[in-house]
Amino acid sequence: MEVLSEIIQDYPDVKIRLVSGNADEMETALKHGTIDFAVLMAHRSLDSYHHLQLPETDRWGLAMQKDNPLAQKNAIKPADLIGLPLLVSEQALDEHRFQDWWGNVGNNLRLVQNENNRSGLFCYPKS
Repeated sequence: MEVLSEIIQDYPDVKIRLVSGNADEMETALKHGTIDFAVLMAHRSLDSYHHLQLPETDRWGLAMQKDNPLAQKNAIKPADLIGLPLLVSEQALDEHRFQDWWGNVGNNLRLVQNENNRSGLFCYPKS
């Protein structure tokens, strides 16, 4: 958000509208000129664009009630999520984003598909 603040200060007449979408949607919007730039978190060829490679670090979190036993942990392991309903974006599944993390436990996870969840992994466990 610091970058946005700098843009607003340096160019007060520029209007900023943030748009969320998957990499395919953002690439289409770039091609049609409906957006000026995009941050793509996907493995794809960018040869037809002027682009910068950003250092990518994924940080994921879980949403749960405060009194849930998982809320007391400093770190969550894949085995902790077995049997809990997990909302995982279709894009994250297609790109196998969590396979390295959850390893062979992935077959035991209860994944709930939600195409509106574009950002990753969410857990809504009952206490």
